[in-house]
Amino acid sequence: MKKGERTKQIIFDTATQLIAEKGFKGTTVSEVVKAAGYTQAAFYLHFKSKDDLLAEIVDTFEVRLAALTDASKTLRDPSGKLEEEMPRTYTAIFTFLGDHSNELKIVLASEQGIKVRKKITDILSANMKMHQANGAVRGDVDPNLLAEAITASIEQLTYQYLVTGEKTAEELGKQTAFLYLYGMIKNK
Repeated sequence: MKKGERTKQIIFDTATQLIAEKGFKGTTVSEVVKAAGYTQAAFYLHFKSKDDLLAEIVDTFEVRLAALTDASKTLRDPSGKLEEEMPRTYTAIFTFLGDHSNELKIVLASEQGIKVRKKITDILSANMKMHQANGAVRGDVDPNLLAEAITASIEQLTYQYLVTGEKTAEELGKQTAFLYLYGMIKNK
């Protein structure tokens, strides 16, 4: 990584930490550069404004999360592959969210949070429809409702268990996949 890229990353990471702690409005550029060990000139060399920095935090997070969320679209064969892939996909999502919990907090608190949630939910819904068409998911399940439930549960479980250290990403990934694949009714 070149020096300029490293400087930008340090400012980005420092700002992310401070904004997650103090909120976007409660964090100043002066605080960011002081904590990062740089000048305001260095900040403005890499970001046009604090709003530009926020947009980059949101955009970077959204692109990476969307790619993870859309991972199951590659499963075209309904013969059990979804049962193998869902725990891996959920584990990857929980790992990402655990590693980027500050960004998650910032995104969800921002005006763009609703847009990001909708994009993720739309991806999940489209994947559910595809899996219904290929026979891997029951046709009587509303894909939009399921996508909303998955999005909400992943968000809540991240804060409730992952960020607190009560469960690992792998535990949450496996348990969440199991719940959505098999439900809660005991087999007779």
